[in-house]
Amino acid sequence: MSQAVMTQEDVLAKIYRDFARLASEVAIDRCRNRVLLNLVKDKLGVSDADLDELFRNELQEHLEGFIREITAPMLGELAEPEAGGCGSGCGCAHA
Repeated sequence: MSQAVMTQEDVLAKIYRDFARLASEVAIDRCRNRVLLNLVKDKLGVSDADLDELFRNELQEHLEGFIREITAPMLGELAEPEAGGCGSGCGCAHA
């Protein structure tokens, strides 16, 4: 069987759709986060400075992983195996 060849217009249309979907997901997440942030601030009496410090600490610990998770779908990559393994998803310990 032969694979269908994508034209430049097809590729651009797919990129546009993917970015539009990503933008909508980001907008939804921002709204959700804003609501949750306001809830935390109201219910727990946490200040903006305290939340900023917690956010910075979280980013420092996990930024590389966050970036990898975000960019992997755009690059068509699979997530890396967590601890060793051959990369075939079997969970074995051999390389």
